[in-house]
Amino acid sequence: MSDDIRGMTAELVADPDSLIFLELGEALRRRGQLDAATKVARTGLARYPELARAHDLCARILSDRGEPDRAFEAWVTALQFDGGLVSAHKGLGFLYYRVGDLASAEKHLAYAAQADPDDVGTLGALERVQNLVPAVDAGPRLMLAREQRRVLQVADDASVGEPQLRRKIELDRHARSNGGWD
Repeated sequence: MSDDIRGMTAELVADPDSLIFLELGEALRRRGQLDAATKVARTGLARYPELARAHDLCARILSDRGEPDRAFEAWVTALQFDGGLVSAHKGLGFLYYRVGDLASAEKHLAYAAQADPDDVGTLGALERVQNLVPAVDAGPRLMLAREQRRVLQVADDASVGEPQLRRKIELDRHARSNGGWD
């Protein structure tokens, strides 16, 4: 166990209400210690059920565990508490990409790219998705710059696609029950 993880663990033991659980859970996740990360994240989420970043942490762990349906639900919940949480938009963009919903993937990745234009990983993912989306017209989906300008409109939309996301959960559940998830 690294000194950083030991220090964060000691801090969490000394103060169970500390938000250090977010950093500790992420550090454990990155080390591949998913069981320990899950325990830390669930304990933190129990203390802070309305904290978007806690739901986001759980979603990243679930995604790493190969549970995309539960990760999807956790990211949707995170966005209900904080519609601008960039990491949740990136996560949903990835999951939408995996199920072939390129329009939804593009929307979430464009939001994340606008919010963090220095994230080359997100910019690259957005460009890949945009290259796969058929160009129907010369509309805003053709160029990254155009999409980044439009993303502010998406962010201002109070619904942030929630009805569509809820419907997507239902469709994904149906697809999984019929062998649709890979």
